[in-house]
Amino acid sequence: MRTEAQKRLHAAYEANRRRQIAYGQWNPWHDAEPVRAHVRSLMRQGVSRRRIAELADVTDATLTRMLYGVNRRRRKAPPSKVIRNTAAQRILAVRATTETVAPTALIDATGTRRRLQALIANGWSRSKLADEFGLHRLSVGRYLQRDLVYARTAVAVRDLYDRLWDVPPPQDTKWDRTAASAARREAREQGWPVPMDWDEDIDDPNARPAGARRSPAVDPVAVERALVGDSVDLSPADFAEVVRIGTARGMSAAELAKVTGRSSRSVQRRRAA
Repeated sequence: MRTEAQKRLHAAYEANRRRQIAYGQWNPWHDAEPVRAHVRSLMRQGVSRRRIAELADVTDATLTRMLYGVNRRRRKAPPSKVIRNTAAQRILAVRATTETVAPTALIDATGTRRRLQALIANGWSRSKLADEFGLHRLSVGRYLQRDLVYARTAVAVRDLYDRLWDVPPPQDTKWDRTAASAARREAREQGWPVPMDWDEDIDDPNARPAGARRSPAVDPVAVERALVGDSVDLSPADFAEVVRIGTARGMSAAELAKVTGRSSRSVQRRRAA
């Protein structure tokens, strides 16, 4: 017995069928070749035939006939030449994503690399990320260099990114602060954007970060450490910020030269700029 929802869908289908027949445009069949090519492409990317059938809400037998043909009374029938339009559209709508492919399938690593880079740009060192993963820090480095990763790795990195993208790294100890500062410096040198510069296109190899043309980011931890006299490797942006804040606090050019490791002349030029 049909449910109310099924009855409504059937009524809509019949109304559309009658309308198309009246216009002389009714054709319930779709060429099977592009659908077959799409299914084979999905299977190469790690989506099983049965998973495709499940996602497209068609029977596995439908895909089997379309891909391989069938045996009928010991005689092999060739693969289907046509497929129902409705089934074809549902099959063509299936995409290979981290949710649909097998966990051990190799997929493009663009999103995985970008998520790790963005977390490092936020101050999460490789060691801290490895601790969150429960892996060795060298594993994070390998993920940053690969073109392909396992789907399960991509899912794990995505989940970690969703959890940490707006969470600052630990700052409890001097080592924590040094590690965070070094992570941000690495990201600046490599040109890695922060999470806020990415949107839903982070997995698209052709997408570009929104902040690609922004001025270099300032590391506030490095700036404050320099101002209290700690020895810090300052980027040009950090140096300019230390001079700006130090000047506002009444520090002399000599004092600023000492805390930044630059010459008094460099400080004076920065002030003038």
